[in-house]
Amino acid sequence: MHRTGIKTAKGQVLQSLRQKKMLIVGCGYVGEALGKNLVAQGGEVDGIKRRGCLPEEIQHLKIDVSHSFSLEKEYDVVFYMVSPNDSSLESYERAYKTGVKNLLMALKSQKRPPFIALVSSTRVFAEKGGKWVNETSSIQKEDFRAKCLWQGEQQIKESGLNCSIVRFSGIYGPGRE
Repeated sequence: MHRTGIKTAKGQVLQSLRQKKMLIVGCGYVGEALGKNLVAQGGEVDGIKRRGCLPEEIQHLKIDVSHSFSLEKEYDVVFYMVSPNDSSLESYERAYKTGVKNLLMALKSQKRPPFIALVSSTRVFAEKGGKWVNETSSIQKEDFRAKCLWQGEQQIKESGLNCSIVRFSGIYGPGRE
């Protein structure tokens, strides 16, 4: 998040999230906190969460992104921030390859394409020695988890949607903000 909004890959900033319709796909620990913040700023937020409930200010959509789905609303902004069920190849493919593909298919029916923010991981980088990394750093090609993350990123980049991809590090549960 940029201080005054969301900075896009093209350098634009979505100035205000007030009165925007937003979807958080993967509304877990981080997504739920984001949703509450967006509602407090005047946004309307729907969330997709695999297990459990969401706070009442976030509309809970019961969708499994590993299967084809449709969306009944049009969204201005979509955050894709899922996590796999476990560390298996199948779970990573469902979360980052199949899930992204299904989301993009569901968004095709929208009259006006949304901005999409994909939360990925620094795991995609080949650098493991503590050196600085950036968008041009080498990508890990042997690790299937990194490869699935990267493939999800590529689908978003190639979708033609205005987007940003953020590679977070060290987000593993409650109390680790």
